[in-house]
Amino acid sequence: MKRMVAALLLLLLCACTAQVADVAPAPESPPAESSEIAPAAPEPDPLPDEVPEPEPLPDEASEPAPEPVPYPFTEGPALSVDGAEAGAIALLEQAYYLPLEALTAHLPIHTEPTDDGGLALRLHGRCVWLSDTVSWEDSTGVLVTHSAPPVRWDGQWFVPQSVLQPGLGLTVLTDLQYPHVYVSDNRQYDPVPKGVCVPTLMYHAVSPTPRGNDELFVDPDELETQLQYLADHGYTTVTFEDLPRLDEIEKPVMLTFDDGYDDNYDYLFPLLQQYGMKATIFVITGYVNYPYYLTEAEIKEMSDSGLVSIQSHTNAHPDLDTLDEAGTRHELEISWLTLARITGKVPFVLCYPTGRQSALTRQVAAERYTYGLLMNGGDYVTGSDPFLIPRHYVSRFTDLNTFAALIQHAG
Repeated sequence: MKRMVAALLLLLLCACTAQVADVAPAPESPPAESSEIAPAAPEPDPLPDEVPEPEPLPDEASEPAPEPVPYPFTEGPALSVDGAEAGAIALLEQAYYLPLEALTAHLPIHTEPTDDGGLALRLHGRCVWLSDTVSWEDSTGVLVTHSAPPVRWDGQWFVPQSVLQPGLGLTVLTDLQYPHVYVSDNRQYDPVPKGVCVPTLMYHAVSPTPRGNDELFVDPDELETQLQYLADHGYTTVTFEDLPRLDEIEKPVMLTFDDGYDDNYDYLFPLLQQYGMKATIFVITGYVNYPYYLTEAEIKEMSDSGLVSIQSHTNAHPDLDTLDEAGTRHELEISWLTLARITGKVPFVLCYPTGRQSALTRQVAAERYTYGLLMNGGDYVTGSDPFLIPRHYVSRFTDLNTFAALIQHAG
């Protein structure tokens, strides 16, 4: 029995061995680097679902930029202030406005801020207040408010042209033919102290060599002697622009030269510069640029110097007392306008040719001018008729003693 069991076991063992021999042997495993068994690697965390990118945050809310306020004006006529080109007039609904900067750049206007955010303008004792309105005190001290308000744009003030004369005492001429506005600080509207004697001397030409009527041509050396006498004896030469400040001048004298001869530029002007003295030249505008007469450039240069006041002697030098109203108006207005165009300043003094004039002459003259001068006579005393101002004639043959006698009552 034991043999039978052993034989069966042997047969089974042979059968198993035969099956194993038919299977390919497995490859050998690489030797382990360590005797320790490495732990199994953890499985990676599952990838998260794709997160959408956050939408960008909106910019902080900001106020939209304000629309620029449109310039309220259109450009008007060219502007001159006291002889200087000053840009252009600002036009608003057919009304003329002047940039305040154009006035303060060429005139001695002092500006002060006011408590209400406005501005005070001061010139020769006059004052104009700018705020929501334009106001000033009249000659009696009554406060006047102008109908047109000022305009403030982009930090700049614009003043209605119509307030310049009553408020600041400026003279304004509007040239419609060649659109241009002329503004002058000639003090035409300022009060003049009364009772002051201002000897007014009448000359014509200045030349060492006379042409035609000898007595009209004062020798330059003799004129210099006269100017030296004025300087040595405390006289001050003045023009009509200076009359409102006569209370500051002890011995005023006025030198006037008729017609506008070219030698006034060649001989008179250098002497005025040398001595720092003033004179008034009355120009016949119809003769400007003609031989023996002043050119426009010479007139402008002398006017700009501040030593020479250029004023009117009519356009064609007629006897004004023979003209009718239309003829008188033509002569005076053409001269007035022509001199403004040349000098950039508004003339306000008229010298009657040969001194001849009439009540009609004076009536028409008063529309444009403040003073009218005669040919000769006695001393001019302020407070007398401003359109009948007398003068003392100085000729080529006036000696120094006679000259001194003519001015002895000054002051």
